[in-house]
Amino acid sequence: MKSEIGNGLVIAQFEDTVYGYNIDRYPTDDNTGYVYHITTWNSIWNRNIKKSNTNNTILNPNGENVVSVYYYHGDESGDILIYGKDINSNGGIITLPRLFLSYYTLIAIIFAITCGVIMLILYRNKKVLNFTMKVFFLPISYLLGHLIIKGFTTSSYTAIRDVYAILLVMIPLYISFLMAVNLIGQYKNKKYEGR
Repeated sequence: MKSEIGNGLVIAQFEDTVYGYNIDRYPTDDNTGYVYHITTWNSIWNRNIKKSNTNNTILNPNGENVVSVYYYHGDESGDILIYGKDINSNGGIITLPRLFLSYYTLIAIIFAITCGVIMLILYRNKKVLNFTMKVFFLPISYLLGHLIIKGFTTSSYTAIRDVYAILLVMIPLYISFLMAVNLIGQYKNKKYEGR
């Protein structure tokens, strides 16, 4: 819900079930003010770990003219005008998802393949093999983190939040891989020494 308070300031008031939000703004074509697009969420992370219950925020703290405020869902449905005038009266406005996670995924795949090829070519050089294997698990951990957080899709309406979530999953996965390689190496050494 949006409402005006003194001095032309516009405040966004959120329900108690909102634990996070994102606000994007851009100037209108005729530079008479700004258009705002808002989305909200209620995630387990924000609700239980970050504990960031959101009550309200001022959209234009410097007194900028607010022409329109739209609310968008994360499902590619049309944006809903909740304040001001409709800037596109001929049709609706749809906020599209960001796609830069696909670039990160492609880079991780290329990096993993490159490390895999190096390991296959230089498998006799144990020092290079061990180093390359440790590097190899970085993109693999990122890809698994992406799969856990986003599944098989690379589009996101909250891309920065998704990148942080992927990294939070990636770090323990990477540490687990390194620990597993270390334990396997110790087991092989003990088995070899026992002969």
